[in-house]
Amino acid sequence: MLFVVDFLVVVIKDNDMKKFIILICLYLSACATPTYTFNSNAAVSSGKNQTIFVTSPDKSVSATKLKTFFEAVLKDNGFKVVSNKQKAKYVFIYGITRKEWKSLETQAIWGPTSINSINTNNSGTILGTSTTDYNIYNPYNASSYTNYNANYMGTSNTNVSYNYGITGYDNVIVNHFRIIFASLILDMKTEQVVYEGTLVGTQPIDNSEFYNYIQDVYTKYPLLIQSSISLTCETKNALGSCFEK
Repeated sequence: MLFVVDFLVVVIKDNDMKKFIILICLYLSACATPTYTFNSNAAVSSGKNQTIFVTSPDKSVSATKLKTFFEAVLKDNGFKVVSNKQKAKYVFIYGITRKEWKSLETQAIWGPTSINSINTNNSGTILGTSTTDYNIYNPYNASSYTNYNANYMGTSNTNVSYNYGITGYDNVIVNHFRIIFASLILDMKTEQVVYEGTLVGTQPIDNSEFYNYIQDVYTKYPLLIQSSISLTCETKNALGSCFEK
């Protein structure tokens, strides 16, 4: 099995058959949500007891377990799983590809652009004393003097309201991640793809954990259906669980 950046390339080699090369175009644009997307497209509704051979992309423990899992799924969908590819009408092919990359993007800076209003509130108390002295010279002539002492105690609060908008732009480095599980069923005689499915994730994850999500999704949802579902997946007690958003 061969992988390229934007396509999953599946190569089947057989001494008695010519080489089949199937390209499945996979969406690799970066996005934050949904966490996972499951897509399924089928031209057949059941296996109708037709023979099928499951080929594994490698001999790792995880890939071998996944091969056993899909053999059981295919049996549940009416196929007869065989161990000899030469005796199979169909072949089930699957694989995982992952991609990490960085991009330089221009992002707007959001902030205050102007003053909308200013409100000032003052509050306080004046405390003071006064003293008055009287001088009387005669019944018709007198004077008085008054001294005042006062203290002011108070506070002043000013609230400024701003208008907000774009104040500038900045270049930032953005990290991207994409992991894709792709599978298909190929008619060995007509070379036609009768089923294709993908599970696509956008958050960094190791393959072993991703395998758990694959098994949970293909256990919950029928194989041979037309569907496009947004999923949230998480791991609890070492088990993967995916549910619709």
